[in-house]
Amino acid sequence: MLLKKIKNKFKFASLDLLIKISLFLRWPWLTALIFSLATTKASRKGEYTVLALGRSVFTDDLNALAHFSGRLKYRVLHLRYLDMLLQKFIDPLERPKISENNYYTHDFGQAGKIKVNQYLTKMFSHLIKFIGFDAVMTGNLTYIQQQEFADVCQKNHVPFITFHKEGLGVGVYRDAASLYQDFKFIGDMMMFYNQRIKDKILELKLPGFSADKLKVVGVPRFDWLFAKEKIKPKNQIVFFSFYIKDRFSYFVQDEARLEQVLNRCADFHKWVMEFAVKHPDINVVVKTKAAEYYLNYVLDILKSNFKQKISNLKVVNSGDASEFIYESMAVVGYGSSTLIEAILADKPIISPYFGDFIPDRPWDYFHNHPQLVNYAKTFAELEEYLMYPGQTMNYSQTLKSDFLQDIIANPDGKSSRRAEDEVIKLIKFFKTKDIS
Repeated sequence: MLLKKIKNKFKFASLDLLIKISLFLRWPWLTALIFSLATTKASRKGEYTVLALGRSVFTDDLNALAHFSGRLKYRVLHLRYLDMLLQKFIDPLERPKISENNYYTHDFGQAGKIKVNQYLTKMFSHLIKFIGFDAVMTGNLTYIQQQEFADVCQKNHVPFITFHKEGLGVGVYRDAASLYQDFKFIGDMMMFYNQRIKDKILELKLPGFSADKLKVVGVPRFDWLFAKEKIKPKNQIVFFSFYIKDRFSYFVQDEARLEQVLNRCADFHKWVMEFAVKHPDINVVVKTKAAEYYLNYVLDILKSNFKQKISNLKVVNSGDASEFIYESMAVVGYGSSTLIEAILADKPIISPYFGDFIPDRPWDYFHNHPQLVNYAKTFAELEEYLMYPGQTMNYSQTLKSDFLQDIIANPDGKSSRRAEDEVIKLIKFFKTKDIS
């Protein structure tokens, strides 16, 4: 494992250096060549090739597409490589001013954006030659690294597709207008996890959006859960850690009140660790997001509150979320799609309670289906829910089905097939246009 990490670090450092050299020399063909070397393959079989702009959750969806449908080849180029063009051509004083929310509403770095577009235009034909892609797919419409690339795809009549991997909470506890009102869509198709998100975005009447471009397909990565055989869980619980400031600054603007929310977040993490201490016979896995920042947040709480080693507690920032879910007796978390996966896997879920901080509006996925979740307001409640998980699932299958229909559109395990159907239809349409 150590040798693999060293090898990967050397590879990434070498690719980064070569890209910087190619940009310094202003050799678009060389940049395109190195980009092609930087791609990884999510699937090697298929009639058409899709260049996918990689991010972590989106890569999970791509792997599901490749496994459960398997009719497209995917070459994955991480967005960080496109970001290197922004770093090169945009003034370093202007670059920090550019955000997803102001890319099209302010002229920060405008001269640099034009240079990025011009350079991408020169390298685009080389990129197609080296990779041989028929379409480009990304996981969100808002990434600033892809905006000029999307524009160049449009100019070169290569379909640009957004698989909107965000926003399961849109229309439940997140307002679409506050998230997307300053954006425009550059592309030929956007696929959504559910009908609600599609409808909410259409209501905004944003530039570039039209009903014929928007498709509802479900959540491909959830197809794994339909394919898994039920197994007897281990003597284990899994806690999908959350850093509440990422989303509660949206709900709570008062700094003092937000501090109270952050303290409750930290306390809840501490309760899970206390549970591990009190119940050494039960394994407790705390799974964080991949970034070191999130891992360190949990490790700091652990270090600050517990001097002894907790042998049955494991804190990780990698691993298959669905495997953790299936192997566990119960699932703990907040605001994460892993809780939806837990519902699909018929696992009891436990969440912290924030209703007293936000009494007048929804604040999680379960506002309309509160019977599906157990809110732990104290350590004693958390402990009881975890000790007796079989007694916490007092809801009907009708309620579960209603919830899943709203959240993931078609809970049938065929989302990957639907998504690739739409992509293949679009590619064929473009090829027909090119011939005519």
